[in-house]
Amino acid sequence: MDTAEKPNVDLNTGAVITEDTIVQLREMMAAQNPEWTLAKRQWHYRATRDTIRHWAWGIGDDNPLWVDNEYGKTTQWGTNLAPPTFLYSAAAGPKHENSTGARRGGKGGPLAGIHAIWAKEEWEWKRHIVRGMQTFCSEDKTVDVIPHESKFGGMIAEVISENRFFTEDGEHLASKRISFLHFGRKSAADRGKINDITRQVWSDEMLEKLLADLELERVRGATDLRWDDVVVGEDIPHVVKGPLTVSEMITFYQGWGGSYRAASEIAHKYIKKHPKVNVPDRVGRFPDFPGRAHMDPQWARECGFPDAYDVGSQRASWLAHAVTNWMGDNAMLTNYSIKLTGLNIIGDATWVTGRVTGKREVAGERLIDLALTATNQRGKVTAVATATVRPPK
Repeated sequence: MDTAEKPNVDLNTGAVITEDTIVQLREMMAAQNPEWTLAKRQWHYRATRDTIRHWAWGIGDDNPLWVDNEYGKTTQWGTNLAPPTFLYSAAAGPKHENSTGARRGGKGGPLAGIHAIWAKEEWEWKRHIVRGMQTFCSEDKTVDVIPHESKFGGMIAEVISENRFFTEDGEHLASKRISFLHFGRKSAADRGKINDITRQVWSDEMLEKLLADLELERVRGATDLRWDDVVVGEDIPHVVKGPLTVSEMITFYQGWGGSYRAASEIAHKYIKKHPKVNVPDRVGRFPDFPGRAHMDPQWARECGFPDAYDVGSQRASWLAHAVTNWMGDNAMLTNYSIKLTGLNIIGDATWVTGRVTGKREVAGERLIDLALTATNQRGKVTAVATATVRPPK
C-alpha cells in the first residue's frame, strides 16, 4: 500500500518543540519536590537469581559471576552479583505514571506527543549489587533544560534528569544522570537528515570475521586485577554485539522492562487515560506505543529514523560489559560516562574496544581509568565512554 492509499490516521506525530515548551519545562523543573521520592512502579525491585540472569542475558553477558549459581557460591560474596548496569531495570517499567509530568501521562503536557532519544549519561556506584538486595529507584528529577536548533528535527529540548537508587535500608546505592533529546516526530521525518543509512547485507566473509572476533572475548573472573600489573596505554579485550535483530531487542526488553509496556486490557485502559501515548499502526489503525520504534521500521521512519534502532541503555550496557569482563570478580566499577555518537539500526554489529588511560590515587584509593569506543561494521564510531575501576586491595 503506498502513501496515498494509507488510511487517514492520527499518529500523534504533529507536536513540535517551541520556545513555550522550554518555558513550561523550566517552570516544572523549578516547581519540583526537592526530596528524592521513590518510583511507585518499577520493573525490578530486587536483584534475584532470575532478574539478574534476565538482565545479563538481555545484554548478551553470560559472565558466571552473574548467571551461574554454583560459581557464585565460590566467590568472596558467597552468591552472585548483578552487573552494575542491572539498575537500568530498576529505573524502567511503567513508573512514568508517577514521573515529573512533562508529558502529564500523555494528557497534554509540554512533551506530550514528542519523541525522545537517549543522548548521554553518567553513573556513579557506591557499592556492589549483591543477589537478594532490594533496589529502589527515585522518580526522575530534572536538573536542566537546554534548547538546541537541529537539522534533524527543528528545535530540540535537551532535558537532563537524575535518578538515585537506594537499598531497602535507605542506603544510597548509585546515581544516574541522563540526557534525552526531545523533538517533533513529523518535523524530523520531513527533514529526513539521516535516511541515508541502509540495513546491512552481511556476506559470508563478514559473518566469519564477526564470529572469529566473538571467540576472542575474555572474562578475568576470579583472578584479581592487580594495580601494579596494569599498564597505561594497554588495550582491554573487546566484546562484539549483534548484528542487532528484533529477537535481540525482545530479549533485551525481557530484562530491562522499558517504558509503556502494557498488554491487552491494561494497554487499552492506559491509552484511554493518556491518549497522547497512542501511536497507532498507520495501516491497521490498532493502538500502540511509541517505543516500538526500536522494533518497527515503519514507525521508526515516521519518527525520522531510517530503520528500527537499539535502546540507549542497551548500548551503554554493552560498553560496560567490556569493563566488567576485564576487571574481574573482585574489582568495582565506580564511575561511567557514555555518549552516543551515531545510530545503531537493525542489522548493525558493534565492536567494543577499550584502553587504559590512567592510574591514580584519590583519598587513599587506587583507581584505574579507561576509555571505550563502540564501532560498527561500517567503521563508524557510534558511542564513546569513560570508566573508572577500583581494583581489589
